[in-house]
Amino acid sequence: LGKGYPATSVTSWSYGFGAAMMATTAAAVSSNCAAVHFVCPPEAAPAAFRCGDYGTSCSAWGVPASAVLPLVYWVLGSSVGAYWLITWANRHAQAGYVLAYCALQPVSATALVVLLVLSGASTSLSLPGWNALGAVAVVGGLMLTLADARHATDAQSALK
Repeated sequence: LGKGYPATSVTSWSYGFGAAMMATTAAAVSSNCAAVHFVCPPEAAPAAFRCGDYGTSCSAWGVPASAVLPLVYWVLGSSVGAYWLITWANRHAQAGYVLAYCALQPVSATALVVLLVLSGASTSLSLPGWNALGAVAVVGGLMLTLADARHATDAQSALK
């Protein structure tokens, strides 16, 4: 599918389509009161907000003042910054390595949570469940990807 196109073009098109789909989903959810009620169920007897016939605990586009700074960090650091770095990596690294990095992100996050819980630094987090065993498959796939990349590099060097 992507043959003949630079990796950065394929990446930018995929991010563009992803952004368009997210915008469409956000508009659809925020304009449907039943969906807003599902996302923001009422927490108390008299609902804080109304959306049509539904009581909700938040407005469709409301952001509490205490969440603005974390939201800015999330948008700039976790989204824009991360996608920029992945695009940069696509331009300067082999695609297999970039793919391996993307697959390893959830494993790294799980390891960080385990460290935070075991160190006592966080009392609001809990240890991951059995789903963390998926890391075995991710690490196995990563090892196969790296071995294949090494094999391809060795084969290419032998041809020269």
